[in-house]
Amino acid sequence: MRIWLRPLGLLALALLTLTPLLEAQRPELNYYRFNETSGVLTTDLATPGLTGVSAIVTNGANFNNNLQILGAGCVNTQPATGVPVQTNKKISAAGSWSIEIWAFEHDLTDPSALRYLFGEQTANSLRCFRGGIAGANNIAFRMTGMNDVFIANGSTYNAWNHLAFVYDSLANTVTPYLNGAPLPAVQQNNPLPIAGTAAAGWDIGGYNTNVPWYGLIDEFRFWDRALSAAEIAAQYNIQLKNNNDDVAVSAIVSPLGDQTGCNTLSSSETIQFEIENTGLNALPAGTTFSATYTINGGSPVTESFSTTTTSLTTAQREVFSFVTPANLAAIGNYTIDVSVAYALDLIVANDTNTRVASSGGATLITSFPWTETFDSLASDGTQVPPAGWRQDLTDGTGVDADWYFRSTATPTGGTGPATDRSGSGFYAYVEDDGNEATINLISPCLDLGAVTSPRVKFYVHSNNPQTPTGDNFVSLDIIAFPGGVVSTDVLGPLGPLGSAWTEYFIDIPAFSGQTVQLQFRGRTDGGAATNDIALDDVSVFNFVPGAGQAPRSGIAMLDINSANSPGLSSIQSLDNGPYTTRITGGERITFSFIGEANRPVVLLFGSLNVGAASYGAVGQLDIGGPVGTTGVPSGILLFGDGNQPSGFNVFFNTGPAGSSSIYFTMPFFPTGVLTTFQGILPWVGGVAISNAVEVTIY
Repeated sequence: MRIWLRPLGLLALALLTLTPLLEAQRPELNYYRFNETSGVLTTDLATPGLTGVSAIVTNGANFNNNLQILGAGCVNTQPATGVPVQTNKKISAAGSWSIEIWAFEHDLTDPSALRYLFGEQTANSLRCFRGGIAGANNIAFRMTGMNDVFIANGSTYNAWNHLAFVYDSLANTVTPYLNGAPLPAVQQNNPLPIAGTAAAGWDIGGYNTNVPWYGLIDEFRFWDRALSAAEIAAQYNIQLKNNNDDVAVSAIVSPLGDQTGCNTLSSSETIQFEIENTGLNALPAGTTFSATYTINGGSPVTESFSTTTTSLTTAQREVFSFVTPANLAAIGNYTIDVSVAYALDLIVANDTNTRVASSGGATLITSFPWTETFDSLASDGTQVPPAGWRQDLTDGTGVDADWYFRSTATPTGGTGPATDRSGSGFYAYVEDDGNEATINLISPCLDLGAVTSPRVKFYVHSNNPQTPTGDNFVSLDIIAFPGGVVSTDVLGPLGPLGSAWTEYFIDIPAFSGQTVQLQFRGRTDGGAATNDIALDDVSVFNFVPGAGQAPRSGIAMLDINSANSPGLSSIQSLDNGPYTTRITGGERITFSFIGEANRPVVLLFGSLNVGAASYGAVGQLDIGGPVGTTGVPSGILLFGDGNQPSGFNVFFNTGPAGSSSIYFTMPFFPTGVLTTFQGILPWVGGVAISNAVEVTIY
């Protein structure tokens, strides 16, 4: 069988096939083609576009219909003072955004001169320019709070170049493009919303009253989303227009999820989406289409829908709901894709929309003990917290309104720690320069469902050499879910503490069985830059009290190399023992005695045996074997006796301050448990037994 096609039919078939490639969705915010041939007004072709009046071409600029790159014309700018084009629409992009522009360079005499392509001074001084700090023939893109983005050789004399800048709010990167090709993305430290307050809107071909562009400009596009590399490559060198009939998925309305907290979604979530008529023809009520959703790329759910609006005209929208619910109850992130299929729709690029919904927090901690040392960070001075942590970006404004992370001393000497608590990692800190009442650092979501006795432990460094003036404080708050209920000052405010790291802990049994976040709330509204606040080694664990002798504050306390209780706390916690410490051969072992001033210390050692013997108010021995006829456990040996004024014994004394330490180098013993030490100290009330400390060689 032969099929014959008339020439007209073949042409129509070719146009039908090529249409999806040649036509693409218009930008949502601003789109200027500059195709006018006369006058001073230029049309904004964005869909739906920002609210305002037509842009004005002034200050020596004019339309040029001979050297345009795309379409019927472009705008010609002159090296005079003033702004060539003002768009007269306040600019705004809350999340991701993309900016594109074609530029033709006329200035041969000075390729390093500063010349502005576009900008908006009230939007954090956003501007794009060639020369200056960018260097000869290079392009720079910058605004306050943004890491600069450069395009090398982005400006070429007597030639057109397409420039694009794509901000992805999820990855927090700005990716530059030159003539459709992506350049390396630039990581950002802060979110980069664009919010201009000037009614004049964009300055195109200039910036404020600074030196304008000298050349031609065409196809200025401002999008409220991050264009993909494929989209840039496909459409940077074509004019953008809509089909007469086109339906787009403009948004996924629900579930929104909880991107910052720990609320969980349900096993029966309704998927709602919004369509927009992005074509020129109206969609009458009863227009049918199908839509499909998938969760994490799984099995598709497809249903049929009909519009209900009397006439859905260009840029109008309507919300629809799938009947089939989605099970999003399990903790984790869900990628939701919604696509539409409309019979007359030939543009596929806008038929699908995607969002990520989080159930129970993007990062959920379920295994305990859990510790955050901040040592996973790589550079000093960053404001980007470790994975799962977040800065509260709404608690303060301006300089030093967030937490920083460092491994070396804070910039203002003597106001913060020299290193982190271990001496070789990172810590978090707040500068005392921001005059902020609240600066929040918030942990990942912690599932305490199986933690019966949760305890939080952390270390604070808060030194103020000018005390009592200019004090700053930090508090621990607990955010509980579901609901995100905040319990403030669960611990704190904690004020100036001296020039050393101080351990804090608190038992939070009221939050057992819940999902929580820890919120460390700094306050820097106390005065001058003399009291940085630092935080390190945050841990959460199930506190199981020991059955051994507890340290007796100011009477009988024994510490060896910062020993930990069964509750993972130091002797300052006064938790019941026995305490444990680890040391390796060749390291220094330090014995610290704390009691009343100038008291002798009798230090015993033997095998750990919790509750070996109890002597009432005197205390409990946790070392030795069975108790003999003397009432003392067997197998206990004497290590040092401060009652003997000779040799090594003279060092076994609390000293005039009530605390003293002795140390020596640990021999190279075999690995494993070495022995357990326990002290006996006299005090004004009699004699007291200290906590026991078991030493392990590793």
